[in-house]
Amino acid sequence: MLDQEDVDAAVAAPDEPDMPDDGRQTRTLTVVLSVTLLAIVLSIAFFPTLFKGVTSYDDEGSFLLAIRQFMHHGSLYVHTHGPYGPFWFSVSSILFKLTGHDPTLTNGRFIVLAYTAASAGIFAAAVWRVTRSLPFSLLTEVATYAVLIRVAGTEPMHPGSLIVLVLAILAYAVASYVMNEGTGALVMIGITVGALLMIKINVGVLAAAAVVLAFVIGNANWPRWVRVGVGVLGVLLPFLVTSQLLYQVDTTILAVIVSVGVLATYASLSVDTIAIPRRAVWVVAGAAAGTVVASSIWPLATGTSPGALFHGVVIQPLGQADNLQKEHGVRFDQISFVLTMLAVFAVMARQYSESARRWTRSWQLDATFGVAGLLVLGLVVYGGFGAWLPALAILPALALLSEASPPIRMALRFLVPIAALQLLHAYPVAGSQVSWSRVAACVPCIIAIAAATSRFPAWREVGPMVRGVAVGAIAVLTIAVAGFIPLSQWHNYNDHIALNLPGADLIHVPTHQYDTLHDLVKNVRRHCDTFYSAPGFDSLYLYTRLPNPTGLLADGPGALNAKEQRELVGQLEDQENAGKRVCIVRDVERSSLWQASSYGKGPLGKALAEYTRRIFRADQWTVSLHNSTGPPPSS
Repeated sequence: MLDQEDVDAAVAAPDEPDMPDDGRQTRTLTVVLSVTLLAIVLSIAFFPTLFKGVTSYDDEGSFLLAIRQFMHHGSLYVHTHGPYGPFWFSVSSILFKLTGHDPTLTNGRFIVLAYTAASAGIFAAAVWRVTRSLPFSLLTEVATYAVLIRVAGTEPMHPGSLIVLVLAILAYAVASYVMNEGTGALVMIGITVGALLMIKINVGVLAAAAVVLAFVIGNANWPRWVRVGVGVLGVLLPFLVTSQLLYQVDTTILAVIVSVGVLATYASLSVDTIAIPRRAVWVVAGAAAGTVVASSIWPLATGTSPGALFHGVVIQPLGQADNLQKEHGVRFDQISFVLTMLAVFAVMARQYSESARRWTRSWQLDATFGVAGLLVLGLVVYGGFGAWLPALAILPALALLSEASPPIRMALRFLVPIAALQLLHAYPVAGSQVSWSRVAACVPCIIAIAAATSRFPAWREVGPMVRGVAVGAIAVLTIAVAGFIPLSQWHNYNDHIALNLPGADLIHVPTHQYDTLHDLVKNVRRHCDTFYSAPGFDSLYLYTRLPNPTGLLADGPGALNAKEQRELVGQLEDQENAGKRVCIVRDVERSSLWQASSYGKGPLGKALAEYTRRIFRADQWTVSLHNSTGPPPSS
């Protein structure tokens, strides 16, 4: 049974003896400075990863233009579109307003670089809060940064980067609550859950479910029927979330792996009982509800109706499964499954066997606990998608069997369900979401390693310098094995040339891409007063500094319905009637997919079919005027 007395008795970690307040403050300052310095070093080392190249699919430009439109015109989900919630729009808009600049590729990528560094640092702080181990906290920072930076530059300003930052804050709030069961930490947990709900609702639902599982399963203050009901819902949740595509084998395997992982955690959560007051859940729920309301204020105050807000936050994301899919390639690891079941059986034996109850802590169990954390961490960072589930459930089981301290067990109680359910963030699109869905799993793994190693006298006796070198070697190995070496990133960055277009001065691209984009920008400026791109190439508005003719720039499959397409067509016609030269910019390499989508087959596709008077081509890009337009002026 974990109660406040147990937690208070175990707050001081084995490697941190009692010390006066000024000593603790000095140690905390050392940790803050160390984490901050490492974040700066990592950001400089991996700077080229974010500023090397631009992609042909221009999600980045779509995000930046959607934010700019919301900043200046409001009317979210009405006259501007985006498949994500108002918390992301509001936070992003505030950040750009604070800089005093409109969104551009350069300042957007700096924001993502800051998000990545802050997320890794806060994950590290969560580990420090529980373990009081600086080396393992810094290892957490390196491991999470290595997972995140690989995808940070593929879709800059994607809400996924902000989602991870909020998840990191959630992990730290959980760690704070573990060490001191105060209302402030509960409020912070609720705020992060509410924020996730209002960025991407499925991620928020998964986080909320994980928190409820941690508070209710094995909690003697809840009736048995409530505990059983919550447990059943937790196991069914993966199937409910993925229900639209369960006919696909890939999706079914994903749901089964997550469901089994959640079920496996119940063994240790049920045996290692707690007695947290019920009010904790209601405090979290109240803070989450308050955050949802606060996130809605700006959109509602700038022309968004409650119905449009509900549709944009709740209904529209459901359409992603129909319009935007990418296979996960999920892996089911049989060895992980077998080891997980052995740990579950051991926990259950400890609960129901008189002889097993007399098990005492041994170095073998401690070693197994630490090795399990290291192995699962390896699967998280290097393994195939989903390969580390359900093995994550081994960690709370071994923490119980090895009689780890109450704070360690309580931290794993919360963090393991959060990490397990977040794997579903990659549904239905498994692009960058694969990394964002796995990063939270690094934290419980490293907590397990730190807790296990701290139990060995030899580890404590070698001194902080040797401990730091040992963990530092693991950190270096983490980056090296990942194959994402800073020197190679800088070499590739310097091999390319500066794009040298407005808002993209620090971005380097290959020579042929530089020539193509400069030719395109020059000709669009010369022949067009405004333009619309199909498929979307919204960064071109930033490069050319031409005004966008519409706020309905969302070009993802299914984002605009037939009514909105007709509204967009009307806005283009208004520009034509006002004497503006309206151009259509097409990517011929992807135009067939666009024509086959709801846009090409809908009112928008029929209208754009009238724009076929080609005036320029640069590589895969063409620029066309309306058929009724006379010949373009000679160059």
